Amino acid sequence: MKTWLAAIRSNALKPALALVGLSLVLGACYPGSISDVSQTDVVATFYDKEAAWGTIGVVTVLDTVVHIIAEDATDTIDIPRDYDQTIIQNVKDGFAGYGYTFIDQDDVTDANLPDAFVLISMTASRTTVIWQSWNWWGYWGWYPGYPGWGPGWGWYYPPCCSYGASSWVSGTILVDMLDAEGADNDTIPVFWSMGINGVAGTTAGGTASRITRDINAGFEQSSYLQVNQ
Repeated sequence: MKTWLAAIRSNALKPALALVGLSLVLGACYPGSISDVSQTDVVATFYDKEAAWGTIGVVTVLDTVVHIIAEDATDTIDIPRDYDQTIIQNVKDGFAGYGYTFIDQDDVTDANLPDAFVLISMTASRTTVIWQSWNWWGYWGWYPGYPGWGPGWGWYYPPCCSYGASSWVSGTILVDMLDAEGADNDTIPVFWSMGINGVAGTTAGGTASRITRDINAGFEQSSYLQVNQ
């Protein structure tokens, strides 16, 4: 059985390291102390422990970010391509920092094949929560004539309540490092994956900074990517 290692980093939680098998279930929640949407960002990386790390040193970073929109789902939303090049450039910078060389997508041939292809994809979804608040204080107590605990103690539903709704957009960026020579029956092995998830809502400059920070964090916790010099 192939063994994977996972590293998880959150801006609101301490990093965590877990040893996992083929099946991985990742759950997370947002702490109550969050004061800025950038604190919701979570960066998780996974890698194949059995890969020949150090000898993998040539990659092709595909030049288009795949935007995933489910045709039959109402919660996924269209994503502007304003940050595609920022994402691609930061991913390239991360690999370059570990000593990788690049083959341009248009220059890939059977005779000029990289060790790995790097596929970048992203998706976004909207979550809406509707809540109601009951003004219960004063409705519980000593009200004669209502059944309850003890003489005269009872309860009844208050005649009114208040409602509210919260809605937010969360986005996910996925970076997959695929074995260029390992495809078998339409299945391509994955050497390494990075997933970034967070709540949208910052300015354009703030979003670009968060993308750069989070991608850098993913590479920082993936030192095994270093090419042997």
